[in-house]
Amino acid sequence: MEHSGISFGNQIQGTDHFFKYDNMSKSRILIIDDEVDICKLVSGFLRTLSYDVKYANTLQEGREQLEDFKPDILFLDLNLPDGSGMSLVPFVKRNFPATRIIVISAYDNYVEKNRLKKDEVDYFIPKPFNLSLIKSTLSSLADKSENKTENPVGEA
Repeated sequence: MEHSGISFGNQIQGTDHFFKYDNMSKSRILIIDDEVDICKLVSGFLRTLSYDVKYANTLQEGREQLEDFKPDILFLDLNLPDGSGMSLVPFVKRNFPATRIIVISAYDNYVEKNRLKKDEVDYFIPKPFNLSLIKSTLSSLADKSENKTENPVGEA
């Protein structure tokens, strides 16, 4: 299943890590975004879908949560008070290679999308977004994990 929009040919290196988009699994999701209202809204919604969710509002808090929580999925904002969310991507890829990364950002431009492609980010969701887009992105990630297909970076 592919979202409408641009898909890039970037491959995520294979992993046997697996998460399901259903109520039988309890995948861990970390949201790193400086907008507290977005964190509360998205985390509350994801909990209704039976995900285990935590959030952080800075890169430093996010790094600490990554190490403690070890999420299956990371929602990452690019513009954070203590730096760019993209600076965290290499750390995640090196230390948590199974963690899927979904960038959420108001910065929806060609340059950022090319960086995402290069940095092996799974999806880009532009702000503002709606909760159905979050749900369909997670469903798409789960479908690709279950089928163990190559996962091109997609624009949700």
